[in-house]
Amino acid sequence: MNLYFDKLNYYDNERGLWHELQVGISVGQSNSFTSQEAYPLIYAVSGYQFNQFLGIGLGTGYQSFSNINIVPIYVSLRGDLLNTRIAPFYYANLGYGIGVKKGDDFFFGDEEKAKGGLLLGSGFGVKFKFRRTFLTTSIGYKLQKSSMKREFTPIFFDSRFAPSGGESITEKRTYKRIEVKIGIGF
Repeated sequence: MNLYFDKLNYYDNERGLWHELQVGISVGQSNSFTSQEAYPLIYAVSGYQFNQFLGIGLGTGYQSFSNINIVPIYVSLRGDLLNTRIAPFYYANLGYGIGVKKGDDFFFGDEEKAKGGLLLGSGFGVKFKFRRTFLTTSIGYKLQKSSMKREFTPIFFDSRFAPSGGESITEKRTYKRIEVKIGIGF
């Protein structure tokens, strides 16, 4: 083979375990009443690469939004499009985001319960391969469902007139966001 082709095939063995830590931001709206603010995220993914084009992993992490935090648990499919030192790659994630409420900013007796939901994500990136590690940069789209239930207790509560104990409001949200991430893996 010629010397140029040998340099392109720097990574001949693409099979095996891999681990990656990613940090980044997500930008987009959660519903028509919110602004397009940027929120931080951190993910950790571990998996097995079957060949250059297909690997499967399990991931988790933490993502913060205005009134809820999400702890995602997901399956990630990914693969490199080229077998070179600098290789474009794809990823697709499917899982569930566990909702965790932020702080307590309601009056005495009021209660807020967070609930997560379906998580879907996909995107493309570039992987910079070294001998034992790799760096990634990626951009993708993520859809995350969640809801927040707020139960209000009346100030002058009398069970004869309000046997349910008050009112409740459930706010359902679908976060449709662009994610920009950098990562380090081995």
